[in-house]
Amino acid sequence: MIVFNIYAVLSLGLGIALAIAIGSSSGPLVGILAGAAVATAIDLLQRLANRNDLRAPLVNEEAGGHVFYIPVWLLSVIGLFLMGLVKLGVFTPSPDAKPYRAAKNVAQKDEKPPPPVPQPRPELPKPPEKPPRPRFAEAVVKKIALDDGRHAIQDSYQESDAADRGSELPVKVYEMTCEADQAYWVEPRPPFGWGTHGVRIEDREGHILVVGTRNEVTGRWRSLFVPPRSDNYRIVVNARTPETGEFVLYIEELPAGDILAEAERLPPPDAPRLNFKIALQTEPFMSAAIAADCRSAWVAFFKGRLQRYSCPDFVATDTYQFPRHAYELAINGAGLLCAAVPRVNPSGVPHPWSNLGPSDIHLYDSGAFTKNSKKKGALKPAHVISVGGVIARFLISPDDGSLYYLDTLNNKVGRISLESGKLDQESAEIVPGTKAICLTPDGSALYACADTNVVQKLDPLSLQVEKTIRLDRGTPHGLQVTDRGDVFLRGDGFDAAGIDLINANRESGGEPARVMQWASIVFRQNSLVLSPDQTRLFTSCFHVSPSNIKVYHVPRWPAVYRAQECGAIGVDAGAARAGHLTLSRDGRFLFCDRGLILTLEEK
Repeated sequence: MIVFNIYAVLSLGLGIALAIAIGSSSGPLVGILAGAAVATAIDLLQRLANRNDLRAPLVNEEAGGHVFYIPVWLLSVIGLFLMGLVKLGVFTPSPDAKPYRAAKNVAQKDEKPPPPVPQPRPELPKPPEKPPRPRFAEAVVKKIALDDGRHAIQDSYQESDAADRGSELPVKVYEMTCEADQAYWVEPRPPFGWGTHGVRIEDREGHILVVGTRNEVTGRWRSLFVPPRSDNYRIVVNARTPETGEFVLYIEELPAGDILAEAERLPPPDAPRLNFKIALQTEPFMSAAIAADCRSAWVAFFKGRLQRYSCPDFVATDTYQFPRHAYELAINGAGLLCAAVPRVNPSGVPHPWSNLGPSDIHLYDSGAFTKNSKKKGALKPAHVISVGGVIARFLISPDDGSLYYLDTLNNKVGRISLESGKLDQESAEIVPGTKAICLTPDGSALYACADTNVVQKLDPLSLQVEKTIRLDRGTPHGLQVTDRGDVFLRGDGFDAAGIDLINANRESGGEPARVMQWASIVFRQNSLVLSPDQTRLFTSCFHVSPSNIKVYHVPRWPAVYRAQECGAIGVDAGAARAGHLTLSRDGRFLFCDRGLILTLEEK
């Protein structure tokens, strides 16, 4: 047991207080040394005052040797010795121990160091401001032209390029002359990126006609442009982000007759609706012919009856009688009425599709008909052309000077001069199975189609076959052709519904031409008639009840646009009819062999 007297305790306490006071300003070692020195001095003074303490042994034998009298100065010396060892690194403090921090006028206490004083940054020189881009109206327009139907643009943006309308991002503007009878593909290719670039086509007034987009069905980025008229058009490539690189843009003419996927075809252009109205209903007839001036019409009924109607009031004025049953009519501008008359009258009432046997072509001067001609059997033909075949179709040339016919029995096409009333020309044998012929509206080409999937183009003068086009499908039984060579086909059979389309100017390289379904129709059609202005295609379907007559708008590029029905009327067939249609040259009324006279008005 260690025993301290009251003086030792007081001297030790005073030394500790002095050590704390001095250590807060001069450091811990100096403070302890000063405190120990003061405590030792006080202890020595009190020992000198009490001589018994000076003579007191360190061990009290009377207490059994267990009581120690340790002076304060001895404890101070021991403490200083241990602190020196720590200072020399003999003892290493625990890594978890917090370092001693001296605080001014405050007991030892953990405090965070003061935050560093921010030093002012040196000012960097500002980059020079870029001059604003020119306005869109001031853009430099680069002229481009197609070479062999195509052109590639490879370019990049410059600081001097103009900004797009309503934007600060640059554009490149190119100008190209486009023809109204041509369509164009505009297709960006790598490194063109749709995230950084856009493309559009404008006219010279700035009206946007086409905006490049991705086709979600085909996955392709190309866009189709059909100019509304022959003119100069601008192709604008605009930046979508400030960081834009090079771009490549290809422009190519669409070859005539290219087959487009349904998803690539454009929506149909706006077209006026056509209103069908029944003006007169008669009994079914075999054929009708409308005068070139559209003021009269001739209708061949059963048993050789010929009826004349005034137009457009459709009043039956005169009735005449053919020598025998006539089944095909046509009339030219001079009033020369052409009729296919069988050599022998059929027994009973024939169907429109009946084979009436060998027939000849009779020419009648309708202007010379008199009251006496109304008597039975009194009509006398001015000319008779001996054909001895089955006449399937009559066509009057645009100049009214010639009559073309198809002889399905002898498999020939012939031409008759309506001035001389004689046979001018016959074709060499055409493809077996030929079902129909057609003249282009301008009369520059004659076409024929066969159910063996063949379309033939003939020269109207020599009637020689100029081109034979084999089809990949269709079994066509009827056709209509535009001046541009767009061939509309109707098939026969339950697997040949709808209206098909090819272009006769397309070269297939010896392979069968691909047929595109232009209009999807559930049932096969009985008749196709193209309007003289080539803007409408009339169809009839008498294989369904109720039967119907429809009209479709024909755009300048029918292969590019989806078919658009712009009028229809439902009719009751009432009797077995072929569904043949005859359209007036002014396009204002229509005769159907069902016994219908329809007026046509735009809504």
